[in-house]
Amino acid sequence: MKHKRLEEHKKCWKPLGIYLNEKCPKCEQKTVLLMDKYDARCCTLCNEWLDDICDDPNCFFCCQRPQTPYEERYHYDEKMDPMQNGKEWRREVYQHKMDGMKRHIRKRDNDEKFVYHKKK
Repeated sequence: MKHKRLEEHKKCWKPLGIYLNEKCPKCEQKTVLLMDKYDARCCTLCNEWLDDICDDPNCFFCCQRPQTPYEERYHYDEKMDPMQNGKEWRREVYQHKMDGMKRHIRKRDNDEKFVYHKKK
């Protein structure tokens, strides 16, 4: 993978954990991520866990771990979607405020004309 694309790839996964300075045994790339939520290492390019699930069925970390790391990223993106679409939200709010400002100015101008005509 080219350097720029690899950096973009890493940027997508960065909120889910910490990149370790290790190479993946399969792809030989430095894309090993430690996911704190599952206390496990994974390769983000191979989409595989590097640590096995422990034998304890009540383990807090392993019982919740998905089959592949990408499933966790997918659910993370799903949860963060409203924040990702912040631009759309800001655009709508801006339009709403601009419409309100125009109504306010029209109302103020009408009130001033009414008060001005009343004084004469």
